[in-house]
Amino acid sequence: MAKTIKKGAGDISPENLKKVSRDYEAAKADKDDASADMSEVLKRAEAVHGLHKAAFKSAFKLKHADPGKRADFLRAFDSYRHILELDDQPDMLDSAPQQAAAVH
Repeated sequence: MAKTIKKGAGDISPENLKKVSRDYEAAKADKDDASADMSEVLKRAEAVHGLHKAAFKSAFKLKHADPGKRADFLRAFDSYRHILELDDQPDMLDSAPQQAAAVH
């Protein structure tokens, strides 16, 4: 019978622990590769299409959130945006032509 190591909430044999460690290491390597691929997709979209990475990541996270939690977040965000007067700030790019026209 395999000797077990008792630690924390569970018991695991040394052989199983080693297998879990190998499997976890392989999964982590796959995750690291996937993260690099995801990062490259966003970098390319930022350069080619002008993607705003932070806004995209937030929208993507919300897309995959529980519908109730998403609705709660958006309701609160809209309220905070109004209270903090975030919509009242003019977009610099929208006002640039008006300022340029006023100079000439």
